[in-house]
Amino acid sequence: WSLDGRFLFSGSDDSTICVWQAEGTGEGSLICRLQTGFDERVFDLKILPSPNEHLLIACSMDSTIKIFDTNRIIKQAGTSGLYFNLSRLGPD
Repeated sequence: WSLDGRFLFSGSDDSTICVWQAEGTGEGSLICRLQTGFDERVFDLKILPSPNEHLLIACSMDSTIKIFDTNRIIKQAGTSGLYFNLSRLGPD
């Protein structure tokens, strides 16, 4: 979960990261699937504590770790469609 409780990040067997927006009813909606570039499934995710709460650490079964900026992911989620590759996007 994001520290503000608005978003849930989940790793997938297809090596993507799913981003869910929490709803007040206890249900959420998938807002995007981030193409991570991992060769194998994403098995662990962690949001860093303050002051770096915008950083998401992702670990893959291919023995690699990547760091993603959640602010950038959420900003692009509304403009890039359901699937996108953050590494192919231009700078903020």
